[in-house]
Amino acid sequence: MKKGIAFAAAAVVIVAAVIIFANPGTFKNNAAGSSKQPATSSQAGSGLPSSSGGSNVSSNESESTDENANKIKAAVNVDWSKYRLNKEEKKTIGGTTYLAYTMWKDDYQEGPLLLVNPDTGKVYSWSSSDKTPVPADEDEAFDKTVHTVTVTLTDGAMMSYIGKTEGGSSLTLPRYGVDLVNFDNVNMGDKVKVYYTGVINGEDMSRAFVTKLEKI
Repeated sequence: MKKGIAFAAAAVVIVAAVIIFANPGTFKNNAAGSSKQPATSSQAGSGLPSSSGGSNVSSNESESTDENANKIKAAVNVDWSKYRLNKEEKKTIGGTTYLAYTMWKDDYQEGPLLLVNPDTGKVYSWSSSDKTPVPADEDEAFDKTVHTVTVTLTDGAMMSYIGKTEGGSSLTLPRYGVDLVNFDNVNMGDKVKVYYTGVINGEDMSRAFVTKLEKI
């Protein structure tokens, strides 16, 4: 009798072992899942930014950001359908801390740094060669008068050309987002007429907006 019971118990153990061996994932998943709790509403679909996705921004801060961006768009005379604004780290100049933005056209940053005084709401522009911020509505960068300068191409990269002026200044010129005339077969050493609005200051192109490159 005892032998029969022992044999039956051994058979049960063998069958259980076969089941576990045939379906190892079932046991493992059930064991691991037994300690988990259902996700709370704050964990799933809360609609709040995650810590890994960037800094958390409250709705008030978002509205403030949009308001300042709108102030910039009202003060800066460019075709905003072609540009987007990126918010940068705050910039302190002369003891005043400004909200800072950059202008982007596709993958190119263009124009000077744009600043908003949070106390007055006034909009300024600034580049590294400036001693003080320039009121944006007075900045010649945004004047629409077209100027030209002739350069000799000295180098080229995936996104830009380098051209040297007769005065010896090296200018970085965009390959994309501008009209290219007679550029089917362009080589280093070719003369190119650069059409732009705004101001070129030496090699500083931060206040110039190139519109066309024409090989001559």
